[in-house]
Amino acid sequence: MSRKWFQRAQDVSRMNRDVATQAEAEAGTNNEKVMTPLRVGQHHEYIEGKVYRALISQSGTNAPTIDQVLLDEIGGVVTTARDDVGSYIITNSLSVFTEGRTAVSMRGCTQSFMVMTGNWDSETEVVLFTSSLTGEEDNVFDGTILEIVVY
Repeated sequence: MSRKWFQRAQDVSRMNRDVATQAEAEAGTNNEKVMTPLRVGQHHEYIEGKVYRALISQSGTNAPTIDQVLLDEIGGVVTTARDDVGSYIITNSLSVFTEGRTAVSMRGCTQSFMVMTGNWDSETEVVLFTSSLTGEEDNVFDGTILEIVVY
């Protein structure tokens, strides 16, 4: 009886010693270490990313407005600014945008043949661009879905 207990104690001790680190959990490449519920969650968060999704509008030479936040897993305070015709800056009060791991997309606009793109600018900013066949344009966002995903 005590021998089984001793064996189980050794097994638990070995498991505690072989728990994956957060880096190992995010990488998902080590098949020898134990993944705790916390590490599994960190792995999924790293793979699936954190999402900020909102409806935005913009008119004239005004900055875009955030009409409704649909999902905010990123946190911080989000503000907007107009940089130039068809160029807008989305700023987060926290340093959450990671270079090479931040994706920006937009869906739904007021005009046909419109290109809407976005990209990483810094740890606190992403930049949105709108243009048509004739060049950069304002007045494109009207209930447009803005989605920023940080992987």
